[in-house]
Amino acid sequence: MNSTAVAIICLAAFALSIFISYHRKLNTGVLAMAFAYLIGCFILKLSINDVVGLFPVKILFLMFSVCFFYGYAIQNGTLQIIASHIIYRFRGRTKFLPFVLYFLAFFMAFLGAAAPAVSSFMAPVCIMIGASTGIHYLILLVLICLGSGAGTLVPWGQAGVIIRGIIEDSDFAADAAPISSKICVNMFITGLIALIIVYLLFKGYRASPCEIKKPEKLNTVQKKTLGVLLTVLALVLVPAILNTLHPMEMMQRFSRLFDIQMLSIVGAVVCALLRLGDEKKVLLESVPWNTIILVSGVCMLLGVTEATGIFGSVTDILNTNLSQTAIGCILVLLGGFMSFFSGAISVVVPLFLPMVLTVSAGGGHSPTALASAITIGAIMTCTSPFSTAGSFVLSCLPDGKMRDQIFGRQFLLTCLTFIVPVALMALGFYNIL
Repeated sequence: MNSTAVAIICLAAFALSIFISYHRKLNTGVLAMAFAYLIGCFILKLSINDVVGLFPVKILFLMFSVCFFYGYAIQNGTLQIIASHIIYRFRGRTKFLPFVLYFLAFFMAFLGAAAPAVSSFMAPVCIMIGASTGIHYLILLVLICLGSGAGTLVPWGQAGVIIRGIIEDSDFAADAAPISSKICVNMFITGLIALIIVYLLFKGYRASPCEIKKPEKLNTVQKKTLGVLLTVLALVLVPAILNTLHPMEMMQRFSRLFDIQMLSIVGAVVCALLRLGDEKKVLLESVPWNTIILVSGVCMLLGVTEATGIFGSVTDILNTNLSQTAIGCILVLLGGFMSFFSGAISVVVPLFLPMVLTVSAGGGHSPTALASAITIGAIMTCTSPFSTAGSFVLSCLPDGKMRDQIFGRQFLLTCLTFIVPVALMALGFYNIL
């Protein structure tokens, strides 16, 4: 059997895995692992060790360590109290509140909270604020979904660690952290532009003042948690920033040693020793085991697909016939279309990003621009009523009739927001950083 036929079988296996998981409520990753074994060993004649070797240990250790550490801040309410204080301080400036809430959603994800966790906390609060101020639901939807989506792309965020791990296995391994950071910045700006458009379209500037109850102060446990959290972030960020501003051998060494994944383990140990949370509960509830299994399976099946050589053929076709701008615009739309049917970060990015990086290396294109295109395109659909975040925010509306009326508008808004990343890609914005 030729390589093209095997590649088609692999792609069919991806589609079948998604279809079965949707209808039977099974984890796509487990199905993908099974297909990786069947196709790899029985069709491609790979050894068991070869297939097992496709298990993405680096990516999964990053996900586990970071989520385990930040789980303490989520479990004991530290992030929620900080967010409540920020909202309270801006209660009298409601015209600017959508942008404050956007920065807050980004900040919470920046501090390590998963996008679904940010949405689950902010959605009820934002819906309540919207009811008392007159801020339109679709403005609140965009700021919650795109703000948290951008924040989780930081190199230590749940999405960022996946992207960084994939880049580290490519020709751009040396620039993994800078590229993932630039993708985060591009997503933040894209989301902010989308929010400004929706804000003007639905007249968010006409919001009326609101009354919000003063939140409680941080307790002793939460103060200690915040101290550990900020210490770890400082150890990660300060050497990297100083090395960028004034490169020195010592700063480069510290930047390599103070890696987020190992510092997260140390931070988690400190939190456990200080009794800042229930370790077993954090492991069970804050570490995204389902996502870890899903990403593992997708990466294994992707590795089997790559063994057919099909990615090399696709890369040659793209680099021969299309410009970087055209490739980027196609990737935005492809990422968006695919994430309508599967997870953006857990399926679409692991599936396409390796190929995108190969295209970048082969054609001399900007890895930041093309990686931003596929990632941002996939994340933009998080406002859809079919996505986890979008459906949760919709469910927080108290009126059933309003939910029915908003459903169609929400889907249409998701489609229209794709104009922003396509336009930015066409203008070359993603290539600036």
